[in-house]
Amino acid sequence: MLTSLSRLDGYAVAGPDDGDHLGRLRDAYFDDRRWSIRHLVVDVGHWPAHHRVLVSPWSVRGLDPARRILHTDLTRGELAESPDADSDKPVSRQHAIDLARYYGFYGFPYHWLGTAPVSAQWMAAGGGEVAVVTLAPRLRRAGDRHLRSAREVLGYYVHAHEDDVGHVSDFLFGDAAWAIRHVVVALRRGLTRRRVLVPVGFVSRVDWDAGAVSVALTDSTLRAAPEYDPAEPFGPDLECRLTRFFGPPPFREP
Repeated sequence: MLTSLSRLDGYAVAGPDDGDHLGRLRDAYFDDRRWSIRHLVVDVGHWPAHHRVLVSPWSVRGLDPARRILHTDLTRGELAESPDADSDKPVSRQHAIDLARYYGFYGFPYHWLGTAPVSAQWMAAGGGEVAVVTLAPRLRRAGDRHLRSAREVLGYYVHAHEDDVGHVSDFLFGDAAWAIRHVVVALRRGLTRRRVLVPVGFVSRVDWDAGAVSVALTDSTLRAAPEYDPAEPFGPDLECRLTRFFGPPPFREP
C-alpha cells in the first residue's frame, strides 16, 4: 500500500502498550539516490525539555490513519536513548552549518533564516545571486549530501526540460519497504491547478541551493500525465496507467 508522507506529520507515536504516548512524528529523512526513508524524526518530551530523535522505520509495527497513530516496538526508555536528530543531518542543515562557519570565519554576520535555499537566504539578507555562486564552492563539504528532509523538500520547484512547471506537494511511499515510489507534483498554468505523480526513477537531481527537483521529462509530458486525486486511494489501475504513460524510467527505482 502507498501512503502519503506529508500526512504523517503530527502522528502520535505509540509504544508496545497502545496507550503509551511516546511523542509525535515531525519529519522523515530520505536518501535521494535509493529513495529509501532512512530516519523518522520524532519529537519527544514536553516543553521546554522536549527534543527530537531519529528512529529507524524498521521499528514501526504499523500505521493507523484513522486515529493518526504510528505504532512502534520501541519502549519509552529505548526512544529516549535514540540518536539525537542532529547526529545525522540532512542537506539543509549541513548547508546552514557550512554557511555559519564561512561567515564566521570571514567576519560576516550570519543569521539563521530557516530552511530556505541558500539563494533565498542570501537575497533576503540583501545580497545577490552571483555572490552565492561565488561563495558556494568555498564552503566546507562534509556529511551525506544525499540525505534529505521530506519537510524541507516539500515546496521545491519541479524543473522539467524546458522550465519550472510546478512544485513538490507530497511523496507516496510503500510502508512495507519504506521506499518512496512517487513524487506528487502540483502543476500550475494560470488559474489551473492539478496534481500528477512522477515515479522517482525520472528524478535526475534534487538541488538544495536552487530549491528544485529536476525531472527527465518535458513540460508537455508532465502536463499530460494522469491526474492524481489525493482523496482517492492509490490503486493498481492508476499504477498501470502511470506505467503505460511514462514507460521505463531512465534511473533506477527502489
